Amino acid sequence: MAPLSAPDRPREARPSAMIDKGFLEEGRLIRDVHTIRHLPAVIVQGRYDMATPVATAWDLHRAWPEATFEIVEGAGHSAGEPAIADRLVAATDRFRYDRSP
Repeated sequence: MAPLSAPDRPREARPSAMIDKGFLEEGRLIRDVHTIRHLPAVIVQGRYDMATPVATAWDLHRAWPEATFEIVEGAGHSAGEPAIADRLVAATDRFRYDRSP
């Protein structure tokens, strides 16, 4: 029996972001960044991320200079990669303890 192709698989088994071409229409985050720029943010980007290239994250940072921009050497796209996970936890810890406006 051949494996099911993406359209034949149950929806739960397919990453919705890939099916729906992302969570937002292309360009919307950068276009509307003014609506969230008051929020603290860290852009954590894997150097070898093939799903979201470094240039895309850099474009977001240029539009949102208040956000910290961190490139993780040797990492790709997954938040499950230890180096990415470490940076994400460190960022949320900073948000947790830094309550300044």
